[in-house]
Amino acid sequence: MKKAMAIICAAVLFSGITACSNGSKTDSVVSLNEQLHSYKAVSIGLADQFSEITTFGTGSAGAVLVFGEQKSGSWSGLITDGKFSDYTEFHFTPKEDETVQSAAMLSYGKKGILTRCGSDAVIYIYDSDNNLERTLECSEVFEGIDSTILARLYGSSDDGFIISYGDELGQRHIIAVSSEGKLLGEVKTGETISGLCYDSERELNVLLTDFKELTVNSVDDQSLEVNEKVSFKAGSSSGYAVGAGSGEYKLVYVDDGAVYGFTDTDKIKLANFTDLDFHEYEVQDIAMVSDSEIAVLLYSGEMYLLTEQDISEVKAKQVITMATWSQGGMYSDEIKYFNSHNDDYKIEYKPLEGESFDDKLADLRLQVISGDAPDLIPQVTTLGIDSLNTAVFADLYEFIDNDPDLSRDDFLPNVRKGMERDGRMIMIAPTFSFHTVTAKGYPGVRENWSVDDFIYAYENKPEDKEMFQHMESTSRAAYFDQVVQIPFFIDYGKAECHFDSPEFIKLLNFFNDNKIGLSMTESNDLSGDFHYELLPFPIKTGNRFVDFENSSIQWFGTFLDQKRNEYDNDYILAGYPYDGERSGSFIRLNECCAIMETSAHKEGAWEFLKMMLTDDYYTKINSGAYLSFPVLKERFDELASYTMQDGYPFFKCEEDTGKIITDEFEKLEWKYYEWDNNNKQMIEGDKLEPFSQEEFDYYYDLVTNAEVLRDDYAVNKIVHEETWKFFDYEYTAEECADMIQNRVSLYLSERFSW
Repeated sequence: MKKAMAIICAAVLFSGITACSNGSKTDSVVSLNEQLHSYKAVSIGLADQFSEITTFGTGSAGAVLVFGEQKSGSWSGLITDGKFSDYTEFHFTPKEDETVQSAAMLSYGKKGILTRCGSDAVIYIYDSDNNLERTLECSEVFEGIDSTILARLYGSSDDGFIISYGDELGQRHIIAVSSEGKLLGEVKTGETISGLCYDSERELNVLLTDFKELTVNSVDDQSLEVNEKVSFKAGSSSGYAVGAGSGEYKLVYVDDGAVYGFTDTDKIKLANFTDLDFHEYEVQDIAMVSDSEIAVLLYSGEMYLLTEQDISEVKAKQVITMATWSQGGMYSDEIKYFNSHNDDYKIEYKPLEGESFDDKLADLRLQVISGDAPDLIPQVTTLGIDSLNTAVFADLYEFIDNDPDLSRDDFLPNVRKGMERDGRMIMIAPTFSFHTVTAKGYPGVRENWSVDDFIYAYENKPEDKEMFQHMESTSRAAYFDQVVQIPFFIDYGKAECHFDSPEFIKLLNFFNDNKIGLSMTESNDLSGDFHYELLPFPIKTGNRFVDFENSSIQWFGTFLDQKRNEYDNDYILAGYPYDGERSGSFIRLNECCAIMETSAHKEGAWEFLKMMLTDDYYTKINSGAYLSFPVLKERFDELASYTMQDGYPFFKCEEDTGKIITDEFEKLEWKYYEWDNNNKQMIEGDKLEPFSQEEFDYYYDLVTNAEVLRDDYAVNKIVHEETWKFFDYEYTAEECADMIQNRVSLYLSERFSW
């Protein structure tokens, strides 16, 4: 009863966080202050002593606590200053079955450690001399809370503590605990908490976001009543980390690709992650340790000290902006490399505003109209480059035709054509993927099969074979998306579509008539946990004869590997079912990027795009793309030729970590394999027979003549909206097809009829 009353009382007080303040509370709204700062990161070697760091934080008088499990297996806390060179240490030995949850730096040099053991909870308090001062029983606070749920301890003085945790329903709990371990109050909120910490003045701050507005709430740590709140425009994420500031900064906060500092009146961008060696989503904890230094703890256990630098060099560089659609941004490794190697330009992210993708796309259109668009637009094929008037993008041929190291003929012709609109190259990608449906030679299966062939193969499949991976929780719409390629039914050149064709109607009826997957209502009403064992090789080790799931081929060697290994040479590239004449296989461009026509930094933006076509891109910047299908013909031919040899070169790896060594290569042989399902591991066998010239020519011609598919976000959205209704039996296949045909025809006539 006491706990219930405490929760009720605290919730009423804490509601001031989301309501207008009154009484002694004050409201204010601050905007982003774009002062220019630059920070350099250096590794903190002190972190190397730990196998796991659970807590990093600051206390009074500049003290810093690093607490965790050391590599020796013991638990300890190191108390140091902002230089992280000298430190004092205290050790902690948990009791049997006792789990260490977190630690906190308290006032007056004291430290606290929170542990759980079943229903018991204890806070161990160490004094300023690192001796155990007292043990605080606080099991009442955790009554009814599963001991496996991780809780975090915060504290400022002898007056009490703050504990926070997230429950299994996704709600965040903030608990005020007295110095005797008694529950003072609890807030339970479904709102998104971006962060919780004590600021540089040792006041408790709670950051809340609704993704439109971020509110910094100064909260009394005994009553949980809001004393003051300051609001400003929210970033694109819920935030990654928040910690105490120093000097003029009360707090530091990680969001939108940068570290921000909060003063009483401003939100100031301090450091861009495009200039650092790690990403914002890797940051676990952060705090300022001096007026010009910020310490960060990564989830990997690494720690870095960011030190403010002379900005004269930064000012000399021109800033290129890149739109970002989501948390983290695209091309983060590429941007870090570019920024560190280019003397004239640097790239920074420009987040697009809005909660949904549609909102962000609308914001981009508004920026284009107002002349304030970013210089670079990534993922243009994902958003559907045709969703925007392609005249807003710069013609990259203007740069290629004047480049001494690059020409139009250096590209694979079919891939280069896919980057064009109306004879202008408006986007570029370093790699592409080849998409097809592979199958064994059962009745109805053939290369470029028709919809009738596809249905026949399903109806006449052997009793022990399946066409789809059966999963009870998968919707009909998901299976439909695996099979049906929407762009097949569109002719952009004529601004026409054919969704009322017999092929499309047959496909609609096929999924409903055979009840493949759940209707949308059944899918939405589904509850419970569903677990499936997904075999890595569904044709070789499973019961499937067609593979719709693993349809994306990333490099030429996959053809040899699949044909010899997975399919035992009974290997048909059926493609996606359509009319039986058009190729059912196609190309998609990976991570395309475009330059805006209005950009004032086109030359610098082109330098960035050209960088992604160099050898350094595949070997140093993005080694994961080393074997991927490249857009340049010379490199494509070299990688493809390895399938007629007995192996291929690849990076050497460190023995202990498995991390690749970018400057060292070794030859890997083509091998047969078997899947050991009991031990969940691959067993290598004998060598594979390389491709003959005839086999090589077949797959080479298939890829180099494939069409680059045009994905259109607007069309996909229309088709999904209408087919979802059909899969809920709201109308017939013919009515669904007519609705799609009418809506898409109107869209095409408005966008492409000129």
